[in-house]
Amino acid sequence: MNDDPWDDALTINARATRERGDAERATSERFYNLAWEYLNTEATDINGKVRVLEGTLYFNRNGNLFDQILVNRPLLDNKPSEFKLVDHTAGIIAFPEMVSHKSSEGPIRFGLPKGDPRENVNEQGFSDHFPVGVRVIENPLPA
Repeated sequence: MNDDPWDDALTINARATRERGDAERATSERFYNLAWEYLNTEATDINGKVRVLEGTLYFNRNGNLFDQILVNRPLLDNKPSEFKLVDHTAGIIAFPEMVSHKSSEGPIRFGLPKGDPRENVNEQGFSDHFPVGVRVIENPLPA
């Protein structure tokens, strides 16, 4: 989305809410935004120290939560459906070798934004965003 979960693009245009119950009770399409569950995430950095990630990417030394997972009512409620969300599994995927030791930085980047791209490559690096994930289980419908 390249927007934070509180931005209009999510709250108005995508109809995403931070309140799970709003999505569960909705009579029209509404999404629960799981990003609120991982707004602040503890991670171990490349030096083995624990730090708090305040987003999935950092710009101008500020964390942004641009990587979001939106789910709709069938994944949340107790009614029969083919797939179900596993509660409390949404989060930022941050292996220590991905996490910068600097509190104002996100992942260790593969490419650097300025200069000659052939020279500004960190082969030990990753994306400029941390990936996010959630567990969903298959829930066979009754026969």
